[in-house]
Amino acid sequence: MTTADLITGIDVDHTQYPRRGQIITRLSWRGWQVDLDGLSVRVPQQDSADNSIDDLATLLHTAYQMLDIPVVRRPSALTILQTRLPAPLAAETAHVLQVAQHLADKRWHRSSFDVYACTKQAWRDAGMPVPYAALVTTLRAALPQPGSSLADHNHTATAAAIHTLYDQAIGLCAGRPAAHTSRIA
Repeated sequence: MTTADLITGIDVDHTQYPRRGQIITRLSWRGWQVDLDGLSVRVPQQDSADNSIDDLATLLHTAYQMLDIPVVRRPSALTILQTRLPAPLAAETAHVLQVAQHLADKRWHRSSFDVYACTKQAWRDAGMPVPYAALVTTLRAALPQPGSSLADHNHTATAAAIHTLYDQAIGLCAGRPAAHTSRIA
């Protein structure tokens, strides 16, 4: 670990752990706090209003670096899809997504029959031929905005945008590139 790897402006304090009475190290940065207790990293209860979750992730990463604990990053939904979806599963996934798209074209509503409900109904109607998680992962990989969530997209989308989302997801199953390739899984 080098000093250059750590974030600047971090406050380091030593405080007494309330339950055990032991001294722990508390890191603070941009409104977030993280405690180092031996080889454990803990996020204490705190007000998170107006704080960026990315700042918390950065602070946690720094805490793990300080303790020399390797950080394993989860691959993006698109990477998971491209590396773990064999051809037969991709074809079945595409089929279920086509059925879901057809259902969404007729019944989608952001609050009463959302993208999850359309997809789950299609999955059940098709006899659950693929893991439901494969369908959701494919839809997440097809999201038009990097870093957005499927739920957020559903709540702000139009019926046409939902149709396009399914088109993109079906295309990913066929090996076509996504409109955007950096996603949060």
